[in-house]
Amino acid sequence: MQQALNAEHGEWTRLEAQSKEACTPNTTLRASFHQLHQNTTQSGKAFCSAMQTSESGYAVLQEHMRLLQTDRDSLHQELAVSRQDKSSLEQALAAAEQSIHTLQALCDHLDTEKAQQKAELDTLQTGLGKWKAQCLELQEKGVAQQQQQERIQMDVMALREDKQRMEEELGAAQQSIQELQALCDGVDTERTRQRAELETLQNGLAEWELQCSKLQKNFAVHVQRQEEQLQMVQ
Repeated sequence: MQQALNAEHGEWTRLEAQSKEACTPNTTLRASFHQLHQNTTQSGKAFCSAMQTSESGYAVLQEHMRLLQTDRDSLHQELAVSRQDKSSLEQALAAAEQSIHTLQALCDHLDTEKAQQKAELDTLQTGLGKWKAQCLELQEKGVAQQQQQERIQMDVMALREDKQRMEEELGAAQQSIQELQALCDGVDTERTRQRAELETLQNGLAEWELQCSKLQKNFAVHVQRQEEQLQMVQ
């Protein structure tokens, strides 16, 4: 725009020189030229004013362009930061995915251990059930053993009573033997007969005492076995 103004001013100077050379005596032409010069000057002033306005607008436009460039640079910086953030987020995402895979593997391992522990718990519960059944069985056996022991004790008491009665009978038999021996002293035949009867009674008594001894030994062995079994149950 400045170049066009300069070109117009040069053209006006050239025309003014030619007019001075060709039309110096012509007053009317000089007046017309002066009017043209004034009009041209006014147009130039208007043009310069427009140019100043345009230059002011151009300065505003340049400032706006500078602000836009600044915004563009800021946006480029933000874009670079966003790309860095995206890269960081992608790395974090990859790490998170790796962590998820690791956690999944850990969960699978925990599920396996949980299943194994459940199987072991089922085995322990089964064993506990068997153990409880065995305990109940042993308790029942213990009760039966106790009842049997009570019966054995009653049998022992009965045997003791029988032994006492037999001892009393034996004492009475010995007394009878003594009486028989006193009676046999007066009569030889009766004494011989009574002696034979006495020997028979003594043999029977010895056999009876032998049987009693065997019975006592068997009873002692039986009582000892019962006591050992009772101790094992307890």
